[in-house]
Amino acid sequence: MLLLATLCAHGLARWRPPDPPAAYAAIDGLRGYLALMVFVHHGAVWWGYLHTGQWRPPPSRLMNNLGEGSVALFFMITALLFGGKLLQARQRPIDWLHLAVSRVLRLTPLYLVAMAAMFMLVALVTGGQLQQPLPQLLVNAARWLLFAIPGAPDLNGLPVTYVLVAGVVWSLMYEWVFYAALPWLALALRLAVPLVGLIVGGLVIAFIAWCASMTQPLQFRYLLPFLGGFGACVLVRWPGFGRLAQHPLATPVLLGLLAVGFLARPSVYSPWPLLALAGAFALLAGGNTLFGLLHSRAARTLGEMSYGLYLLHGLLLFTLMRVAADARAWSADGFALAQLALVPVLVGLCFLAHLLVERPAMRRVRATTRWLRDARARSASFSSPRPR
Repeated sequence: MLLLATLCAHGLARWRPPDPPAAYAAIDGLRGYLALMVFVHHGAVWWGYLHTGQWRPPPSRLMNNLGEGSVALFFMITALLFGGKLLQARQRPIDWLHLAVSRVLRLTPLYLVAMAAMFMLVALVTGGQLQQPLPQLLVNAARWLLFAIPGAPDLNGLPVTYVLVAGVVWSLMYEWVFYAALPWLALALRLAVPLVGLIVGGLVIAFIAWCASMTQPLQFRYLLPFLGGFGACVLVRWPGFGRLAQHPLATPVLLGLLAVGFLARPSVYSPWPLLALAGAFALLAGGNTLFGLLHSRAARTLGEMSYGLYLLHGLLLFTLMRVAADARAWSADGFALAQLALVPVLVGLCFLAHLLVERPAMRRVRATTRWLRDARARSASFSSPRPR
């Protein structure tokens, strides 16, 4: 699946502009493969769900940790990128409004597209008829639109609706917690932070914690990978670490650390696997490219569409397994081949989503920030007392 996705991305790379210089080019190339490994993981979860009716981790240690480990590495990437902004803030002050706008426009537009697709699938599977009172349906839909932070309820009587998106929305809640905590982390580092940033960040964290307390409380173990990302952020600023990470002998060490992370325990959220993944991630952040694989245009093309790969693959799996066909009668080989056939569809769909949804939204960050700043200035001018 990873090889086929790489070949598809290699063909699509000609339709995107050349890669600009990047501080963490290997990390950019890593993201797409992480999202694809989550896709592989959820194929194994689906196979069990079709035969047991229970959505639970697969019995294979590797198949389970492909999902858990990839999400943990995604959290490390987030901490690496935004931890770096905090460490550079004394030389390059953070524009907090711009940062907030960029996060909203990065995560929200494609998420709304995914929700629209999910709502249409729910309507299709439930026969287009109301199966629950309309007010309840609207409230439940609103909960999903809030990144499922207030919960991921069943829609229109469709049991376990969250399998339509393979349950991936849970991790977005932790991303929002991290972003909301950034002003407070900056304050702990004795950086200048606007009061409104602290208030908004605190309110967002309080809202998420309150919602989570009524559904599934926030778990500290899912916050630990962010510490690994912060650790890598500090290490890469030591020049000697970059030379160490790019040494030829570092790659076998990196592969060994990944093997420990993905295979040593049933869950990567055990101490040694998580430390091993943090070490491997630090080497990648330091410039190790896995024999150049992560520097390739194909890898970086997949990396650009990683959010779409992560967010949309569940919808494709559900469409194949429950709408287009009844996969319960398939053999294991037939199931694997069907998931393999989805790879070009998934890559092509996410490439289009990146071009038509994600990229235009990110291009509006600067203009939207300017508009909000101008609107705030106009509001302040109207509210200020005028001389008689």
